[in-house]
Amino acid sequence: MSGSKSTSTSGSSGGEKIPPKRREEALERDRYSCVLCSAAGPGAGGTARLEVHHADPDPDDDDLHALSNLVTLCEDCHLWHHKRPDGDDVPFRLTAADDDVLDP
Repeated sequence: MSGSKSTSTSGSSGGEKIPPKRREEALERDRYSCVLCSAAGPGAGGTARLEVHHADPDPDDDDLHALSNLVTLCEDCHLWHHKRPDGDDVPFRLTAADDDVLDP
């Protein structure tokens, strides 16, 4: 059922596409759901647009498309993963007092 139009073929690194058979293996292993938010794709009865992502875009001792280097993400989590700020991008720091207010 992964051939549904709601399952993306995204997830390439450096323009290199994940082989369809390996993409299907990753989707199947992850039960056609996002490993971060558990959104279900068409293969699991949901409507989430799923993408297969390289956990490490430049693995030292593993094949780029090894199943162990692939993870299923929904479109939103995949976008968040690539766009999330790192520590240097955050324009402010939370203090202990802020923590007390935000997380009592």
